[in-house]
Amino acid sequence: MPEWLIGKLSKSFVWFIHTGGSNPSLSASQEQKILINSNECMNKNSKSKKKLNWLSGILIVICLLGVLLFYFVKVSLTNGLYRSEEEMSDLFLKNEKKYVDLNEELLVWCKNGLSRIDNTWTSPENISEINMRTEELRDIRKRLFDLGAVRGMRCNNINENMYVEYLTYTSGLATGGKIQGIIYTEDIPKDYHGESEFVEYKEIKHPWYSFFESDY
Repeated sequence: MPEWLIGKLSKSFVWFIHTGGSNPSLSASQEQKILINSNECMNKNSKSKKKLNWLSGILIVICLLGVLLFYFVKVSLTNGLYRSEEEMSDLFLKNEKKYVDLNEELLVWCKNGLSRIDNTWTSPENISEINMRTEELRDIRKRLFDLGAVRGMRCNNINENMYVEYLTYTSGLATGGKIQGIIYTEDIPKDYHGESEFVEYKEIKHPWYSFFESDY
């Protein structure tokens, strides 16, 4: 290695040790500008990281809200929505003609042996036993859903009185649960209160009533 290069490297090494890396060819003002620019870059990076963290937090909140909304919609479509007595009355009165028209058809089916239509099953299980076609069942389910009876309907004949219940809300029902809906019955229904169950009725417009029952 040439002696002039060795000497220059030695001087540079000595300069680095004594100055901590400052460039001897730079003036004090130039070094200050470099330091200022370096600090500005660090501040910008710090702000960028904070901004990213803030955006990440917003995205997490949006995702959580999306999950909750999905769950709410799923539960609403599956179990229905609980309503107050006033809301149940409004639900019927706003759709009275549709309820009456569908009820006339269901009364015929109930007299032929139909007792239950749910989202996924019926009683009797084989609807051909009552001469109901799949297309007719699909149409009834759609109309029930449009009327707010998302859990379908059930009917029975008690003491020569045929009643039809439109189930707008259910909860539980495996070993106990709650049911809310609208009932068509020519007889005036009476509230029932037992040890672990009760049924309460509210007249909307005879022979239509809202009801709520629980057997927890």
